[in-house]
Amino acid sequence: MASDTKTLFKFSGADGAIAILRYNSLFITSPLDLNDPFEMRPAWTDAHQKRHRANIAKRDEMMSGMPIVAAMESGELVPIGHMPKLEEPNIGPVDTHRGLADQHNQRVFEVLHEKYRVSSFSLDIADLDAPSPESKEEITLMWAHYSDSFQGICLAFDPTKFHNGIKLGGFPVDYKGEREALPPHLYDTYLEAASPLLDHDGLPFQQQPESHLWIPSHVYPEIQNDHILRILTHKSPAWKHENEVRMIYDLSKEIGSGNCSKFRSACSACLRAGKRLEECESARYRDTVSIPPEAIVAVLFGTDTSESNTIETLRILAAERYSHVRVFWSALHSDRYKIQYCSDHTLNDGTGYSQFIQRLRETNVARAKRHMEFKENETILKTAPKGINFENPPQKA
Repeated sequence: MASDTKTLFKFSGADGAIAILRYNSLFITSPLDLNDPFEMRPAWTDAHQKRHRANIAKRDEMMSGMPIVAAMESGELVPIGHMPKLEEPNIGPVDTHRGLADQHNQRVFEVLHEKYRVSSFSLDIADLDAPSPESKEEITLMWAHYSDSFQGICLAFDPTKFHNGIKLGGFPVDYKGEREALPPHLYDTYLEAASPLLDHDGLPFQQQPESHLWIPSHVYPEIQNDHILRILTHKSPAWKHENEVRMIYDLSKEIGSGNCSKFRSACSACLRAGKRLEECESARYRDTVSIPPEAIVAVLFGTDTSESNTIETLRILAAERYSHVRVFWSALHSDRYKIQYCSDHTLNDGTGYSQFIQRLRETNVARAKRHMEFKENETILKTAPKGINFENPPQKA
């Protein structure tokens, strides 16, 4: 692993990490499916509300007095009057609103979903080249939130070895205190229609209401796109501990590239019934990006990864394509809220030490929960994920 390469880390449930390793692909997410709903909802401020009222006033001005016609049964259009002057209710400051911004952002939602997909990684989780790698105390939140309460797996990536989307190296997330907002004029409809164009040598220009600058009309979509990208790369300071780097994919540019594809599957009900994808009426899909084996440089097991998931992961990593991958198991610091990462060693029988340590942990928990079944002269330990408590039958006298 090159020392000048910024390793990126991705926390995942064990099943998800195993799927990435097995299929060499990674799900990329619609912005509408991100876990923080603030991320896809641009701020709606009093300035936006003021501009919105001006936009509605322009609509009323343009429509007031227009003739109204009605279609008769004969098919004839008959004038029945004129459009009256409409009056909008006076809506107070945005601090008094409850859920109104979503109505204004509906088109924004559509653009976000139709055009973009996102994959999130984290920086500086641990220096895996250090003699005793460990992570900061706040990293425990990452294991808890994104790796199934420490039962999952963290994968380390070399970002130079896989497709990063629209920007090489991705976008470091900006954790500023104020919500990111789109310029109020981007919500215009009637004001935009009534906005004059300036012709300069056959090139039309539009004036930006906020800056009053005249911008070539063909540049406007690019400016709007930049504003959308800022929405996708800003988060609340509450998430600062994630130190996130975000790969953003423009679906319109990925079509036919071979880098991204769709993973289709039947719905849960059909899968349980054993039906094929073609038989499912509620089939679903996820977009994926290809992850070559060389892009994965390390695997970190969580403190509570099950032995079965550890075994399956090590089995996949035994393939030649993953011979370069380093393996670490996680240990909780004995006295502090830190996680220490221990490089995997191999026992004499060829079993990875990660498998041994995960089996030991599962055994300790099973004994503590009395998940034991006694059969003749044998005691069987029943392991289970967190949240499962077995009711054991009473022992025979």
